[in-house]
Amino acid sequence: MANECDTEFWDGMSDVYFADDQGDTPRRIIDRLFDTDSVRESDCVLEVGAGPGTYSLLLAPRVRVLVCMDSSSAMLDRLFANKDALEGCRVERFHQDWSSYNPNKGYDFCFASLLPRSASGSSMERMEGAARRGCAIVCWESRWGDTLTRAVSERLGAGIKTPDRGSSFYEDWLSDHHRDFHIERFPTTAYRTVSLESIVDSEVRRFVMYGVEGDVAGTVTDLLAHDTEDGMVRIKAENVLRLVRWECPER
Repeated sequence: MANECDTEFWDGMSDVYFADDQGDTPRRIIDRLFDTDSVRESDCVLEVGAGPGTYSLLLAPRVRVLVCMDSSSAMLDRLFANKDALEGCRVERFHQDWSSYNPNKGYDFCFASLLPRSASGSSMERMEGAARRGCAIVCWESRWGDTLTRAVSERLGAGIKTPDRGSSFYEDWLSDHHRDFHIERFPTTAYRTVSLESIVDSEVRRFVMYGVEGDVAGTVTDLLAHDTEDGMVRIKAENVLRLVRWECPER
């Protein structure tokens, strides 16, 4: 059984993972990093957990060098398949498990978005160890997809534990370590009309990776029946992302 902290989970989800539920928030967050001078055009940036490139494709044209790290080679394949978007950018592929990475402050800035296990002291220390000037983390505060996955799990009696959202870990850790930090909320309302088939496929794949057996397809179809017409699901997702940014201590 895989979970969302395992490489095999993301390899298995790589072709059905999309960032539609983030709306225009990735662009707003990247703009905010530059507006606050957290990230600069002259920077060499390490992006941890780059995934399929939701943030990478926005960062790459705006920095000197972007190093995209991910433990999933399948996710990196998706990212680097965007040849037109990456043309003229200096982007490096870094296939590496973050939990075993040994940082040496080789980057100006370290950035992570929706990174599993980022809410841990070891991950925070590793980010600071990789960056000379500052770090930033993007995390979910609330997400529509989690609600669906939990509801399916409950119907099936599977006991799947979805990631915790809205944790105060980051501000607690940064306060305890006397860091100069800022936390901002980025609400987004994502209106989407999506085929029921695509949602079912994604949830079935997710539960397969969790090692759960049962009628996932039928359960998803039943849960979304009220919002489904002619095979299309109308979704109004009220999602919230948080941007945590801070300055690294001088060493």
